[in-house]
Amino acid sequence: MSRTSFTIWAAMFYKYISMGGYILRYRSHEMATALEAKIRDAGGRIAFNTRVDKIIVKGGAVAGVETSHGERIATEHVIANVSPTVVYNRLIYPREEVPPVAYQNVNARKHGLSGFVVFLGLNQPPEKLGLKDYGYFVYDNTANPDILNQKFSDLYGNRIQAAICLNNATGSQTAQAHQPGAGAAGGI
Repeated sequence: MSRTSFTIWAAMFYKYISMGGYILRYRSHEMATALEAKIRDAGGRIAFNTRVDKIIVKGGAVAGVETSHGERIATEHVIANVSPTVVYNRLIYPREEVPPVAYQNVNARKHGLSGFVVFLGLNQPPEKLGLKDYGYFVYDNTANPDILNQKFSDLYGNRIQAAICLNNATGSQTAQAHQPGAGAAGGI
């Protein structure tokens, strides 16, 4: 947390404590589906389960991509869902097309926290499993405040899990903002 702006962190934390967290009506699946539809409506192509190995650049402009299947696809636009570090250090082809300032910019960055999402289906109602709230933070050691504080500072050994039970968060799966006093909100 030493690299986090205290002002921004404090503002977010204050809003979280005073107003609670928010649960969106639509989740990542609906957002991805809507984005896919817009891309296809505009004449774009989406290839699932296909890795891009090269972003082909000619004269400083994107000319296409080469997939892991060896297919070359001509395009003037690429949306990359990897970090700029990966794009400029591994994907741009030929390497001479990467502007020196891009290397300086991405290689000067410090990488932050990363995370992933796992969706689990419950085979029983949340109440029967003892899930009364919708947000839970799970730590491997909460006995020592110094250890707990260190976990928020360590980018590599962080063993903190945030869990949300959507049934308790949204009730009927409709859009609702968490109301203060209704329990803890989940998510880091």
